[in-house]
Amino acid sequence: MDVLPRGFVLVGCRDEAMLRAVLSFRAGFLTSISATTPEQAFSRFRRCPTAFCCVTDPAGELHGYFILLPLMSTAVEKIRSGAVTAGRHILEEDLADGAGPLPGAYLSVVCATTWLARAATVAGIVVRLRRLYAERGLRRLFVRAATEEGATIAARLTERPIAADGRIHEIDLTQFASDIGVVTEGDRQE
Repeated sequence: MDVLPRGFVLVGCRDEAMLRAVLSFRAGFLTSISATTPEQAFSRFRRCPTAFCCVTDPAGELHGYFILLPLMSTAVEKIRSGAVTAGRHILEEDLADGAGPLPGAYLSVVCATTWLARAATVAGIVVRLRRLYAERGLRRLFVRAATEEGATIAARLTERPIAADGRIHEIDLTQFASDIGVVTEGDRQE
């Protein structure tokens, strides 16, 4: 559990009951915006439960969530080649397990109730990226902004303009290493 701004808390999606709450959150935003079926969400959750991150208040009430899918190197290449053009095209076998280096991650869905919860959710994404950068060597983030709100969130996260063009953008996290508070020996420049 990580404390976020404004008293929000970042927690992992604990179990399938919490995932059901995510699926029904904001009138089923996850399934409507990403064209992901509930079955696909449960399958992804079972494969990589740490990909599902929730923003709650201290009492545990859900105020937002994001899904940061860990990718195998084959999935990274599929995205780069254009074989994957949206998160729904990422298959279960494209998802990395919880061990070893992480070649890439795909920010699948970001959802929150209010602008305060949105700010906390973006802060939660940064917390999670910092951890993956330090612990698993994550250096490549893929984002697809299909809406203006999504583009705004991606721009805040990356500190560069991202168009709401529906294309997947690749972000080199090493350029943000000092900004996100993580510098590894291999990143230091003498």
